[in-house]
Amino acid sequence: MMKHSGEPPQWKCSVCDRAFYTEQQLKVHGNLHTNVRPEQCSICGKTYKTKKDLIAHKSMLYFYYTMRILCIDVIDVYYSLGLLTSSSNVELILLPW
Repeated sequence: MMKHSGEPPQWKCSVCDRAFYTEQQLKVHGNLHTNVRPEQCSICGKTYKTKKDLIAHKSMLYFYYTMRILCIDVIDVYYSLGLLTSSSNVELILLPW
């Protein structure tokens, strides 16, 4: 019962009648109709309905964490070169993680 066999999908959603080729696809889809959020971020604890959403969330966390470290490193270099002083008007917004 796969896509390439030419047969139509056999697993149908009872809420929206969308059809799937596997029971696992139907189960993942079913979470969209409920408050079930089985995927949890190991970094911040937020939960998501799909693994795809969790991966997108973790990608953003990595991006912001990397940018935060980069900003701190750049400011440290400027201080060490004497281009910034403690009286310089520099704003650094630190993220909560």
